[in-house]
Amino acid sequence: MTHRFALTLSVALLALSVSGCHKFIKPAEQVTSVEQRFPIKVDADTATYKLAAPAGTNRLTPTLAAEARAFLAVYRAKGHDGLTVSAPVGSANAKSAKALALDIGRLAGEAGLAPEDIVLSTYSVSSSEPEAPVVMSFTRYVATVTQCGQDWSKNLGHSFGNKPFPNFGCATQNNLAAMVDDPHDLLAPRPVDTADAERRAAVFKKYRNGESSATPRTQDERANVSNVDKD
Repeated sequence: MTHRFALTLSVALLALSVSGCHKFIKPAEQVTSVEQRFPIKVDADTATYKLAAPAGTNRLTPTLAAEARAFLAVYRAKGHDGLTVSAPVGSANAKSAKALALDIGRLAGEAGLAPEDIVLSTYSVSSSEPEAPVVMSFTRYVATVTQCGQDWSKNLGHSFGNKPFPNFGCATQNNLAAMVDDPHDLLAPRPVDTADAERRAAVFKKYRNGESSATPRTQDERANVSNVDKD
């Protein structure tokens, strides 16, 4: 009788302890990830650069060419959906602007852009406009995050449920959004470059002939971690 009473009391105490902890533990909050609490929002934006087009010129000056190359470099790193080069129509410098737009197309080709990636267009301006610029633009992606340090309602010294505090993970998400080279990488992976068929054939040939396919290293490529004598 005494053993049965002790067993019943133990079960009752266990049930009481579980019910007491229930109000501190909320499964829905425990499984919420940092990405869900502080999501990184990625939106499409338009990057624009206005290049001066002085009347009477028919080719980019060294300064203008340097500006155009710098913008093309940004496009190659972060641009999507083609590069648009728009020349003004109706302005006093329309003829010069058209020539400069074509010159930008030449620079884009030299930078490795395919012809289908370059879109030449026009935009209308008033005839009173003396020197309307050539406008270069492309689609880019921008990452925005939640501002940190907004919720200090929880006492970090009293967390009976062992739950993360409200600001936990926010700084990490902000740092990731600031460091990522192209925010579009957070939406989808970049396309894979085509394989080097010539190099692949050379490796397979050595493999079939029983030769080593490793690239030999020169003496300059060798290095010692330490010169300390093992003895």
